[in-house]
Amino acid sequence: MLRRLTSILALLLVTAGCGSGSNAMPSDLCVSRVVNAVLTIDADDPRMIWATNAAGIVLAIRLPGGYAVTPDDEVVDADGRVIADSGDRIVGGCADLLQNALLISETNVRREP
Repeated sequence: MLRRLTSILALLLVTAGCGSGSNAMPSDLCVSRVVNAVLTIDADDPRMIWATNAAGIVLAIRLPGGYAVTPDDEVVDADGRVIADSGDRIVGGCADLLQNALLISETNVRREP
């Protein structure tokens, strides 16, 4: 019983930091993940943005409030600066367990030349 209660409490703390209502990058309660995946952005695809790791596993990607995918298949931040394109590498993010997605910002993107 204690183990189950501890698991539930841990899940609540994680979702408090990375939940679906978060407009900013998550707090210290977030479950940070290190990943190595290639970003794909396609404004015409219902997913709009996702990443694929070397094993071929597709990771759903979530963006903070104010970030957006443009019709030119770029990710822009709240100021309109381009922070990512298809082919860029995703190196980390916050595991959003509610949406089964990885919340990223420009600090998690390694731009390809």
